This record gives sequence, C-alpha cells and structure tokens, in this order.
Amino acid sequence: MLEQRGLLERLERWLADGPRPGLSRPRPMIVGAASEPVTAVADLLRTDLVIVAPADAPTGIALVDREVDSGCDLLLLAAPDRDAVSATVAIASFTGEEPIRALGFDPTLADDEWVRRAVAVRDGLRRIDRVADQAEALTTLGDPALATATGIVAQAAQRRTPIVLDGLTALAAAVLVAHFGDQDPQGCLIATADRRPAAAMAARVLGLTPVLDLGRRSGDGLAALLMLPLLQAAQLVGTQA
Repeated sequence: MLEQRGLLERLERWLADGPRPGLSRPRPMIVGAASEPVTAVADLLRTDLVIVAPADAPTGIALVDREVDSGCDLLLLAAPDRDAVSATVAIASFTGEEPIRALGFDPTLADDEWVRRAVAVRDGLRRIDRVADQAEALTTLGDPALATATGIVAQAAQRRTPIVLDGLTALAAAVLVAHFGDQDPQGCLIATADRRPAAAMAARVLGLTPVLDLGRRSGDGLAALLMLPLLQAAQLVGTQA
C-alpha cells in the first residue's frame, strides 16, 4: 500500500534527511529516448531533460560527475524499456525470486511473446547465477541501458546525491548497486508504483515505498518529472513550517 497520508511531509522528511537536500538544480535523466508526452511535460515544468544514449556504466558515472560538479543536487532517472527482460533477471537474481514470479503474467501479451520472455528470464538467471561482481553482472546481462543506469545510481551514491527512480530498469540498477556496493536506499526515492511483480520485489529489497500510483507502467520519465513539483512543494512547506 502506498503512503498517501502526509505525502508532502514524507517528501519534506526525505529532503531533510537526504545527503544533499535542496532543489536548486535538479536533473531529469532519460537513458534512451524521450517520448513526445514526456518532452511536453518537461517543457510545461520548464526543466531540461538530459537524454543519455545507452552505453555502459562508465558513461553513467561520468555523466553524474559532470552534473554534480555543475551544481546538480537531485537526479531523476528513467530508462524506457521494451520488454524489461534484463531488468527482471537482475531483480529476480539479487532478490532471490523465482523467474516466473518475477515476470508475472501480462494478459496484453500474446502467448508466444510471454513464453519468449519467460525463457529469456530463466536463461538469464542461469547465466548470472555465479557472477562475482557488478561489472561481471552487467556484462552477463548485456543491456547497455541497464549498465548506464547502474553507473548513474552507483555514482549518485558515491557523490551523495539523492536520486528518484522511475521504472523497472532504474529499480534494477538500484538493486545491483545495493547488492554489490554500499548504496544507501535512503538516498533513493521510487517515483511511482509499477504493476510488474519485479518492481514490487525491487521496492521490497530496497526497503522503499513508491510515492505515487499513476495507474500505468512506469519508466518513460513521466513519473520522475511529476515528482519535481511535489518535491518543490514539500520543500516550500518545510521552509515555512
């Protein structure tokens, strides 16, 4: 169940307890491409999107260093996914869940596509079962978007910069960092609930509760953007309390 009571107070508390509270230069990052609706919302909020081509973890690390060195005090991360197989594998593997439970059943998928994804998740779990470190895990998963997102989350933790997570790939990145590194989940915030079972598994292992429930699949960046005015309102309420 989402914590809808005291939403602004909850966000105000998160900002106050965070490693670098403040919203003077938030940076929404999308690993991949931004849809027209997301771009329109960004324009409405008068915020610039940082569009990142999927590459690897060092790309994400370098990007965070550049933004933080320029004064960024909050990151908002989204990574649109096509089938989220790699993210589901990562979450299932490092939360100890069974592949079919992590994948769940999607009635909108054709049977053959669901079977393809189930087989891909099962095979992916077999490959990643004995990896020794984060770099090997990312190589085994073979997903440039997930690798870039993992670099972003890892370096946000290193630079003690709060980060809002939007979507399954961003959640999988946080799970990888938490498993192999020293990521403090208090520095993360999950923007919205995602009905895919793997998302709930990731939230549970990270010890986080999604802030919103938009009733739609997350990951395109919309939920992350909608967090901006909420966080700004929470900050304003906090300064006037």
